[in-house]
Amino acid sequence: MLNNANKKYDVVIFGRHCFTGQLVVDTFSDNYANNKQISWAMAGRNLDKLAKVRDQLNAPANTPFNRS
Repeated sequence: MLNNANKKYDVVIFGRHCFTGQLVVDTFSDNYANNKQISWAMAGRNLDKLAKVRDQLNAPANTPFNRS
């Protein structure tokens, strides 16, 4: 069982460069960007690429990144 007491985000989206990953990021951005009850982040190895995807999908500029 996972220990949720130490979690930083409710959802971390990996694979944001693939078609499905972009759809998931877009959906979370549209539906949860201003929701204070659900925290989410995008994850990947290259922070510059994450920023590029975030900007292409018009996700909020303060969307957190996790390095995977």
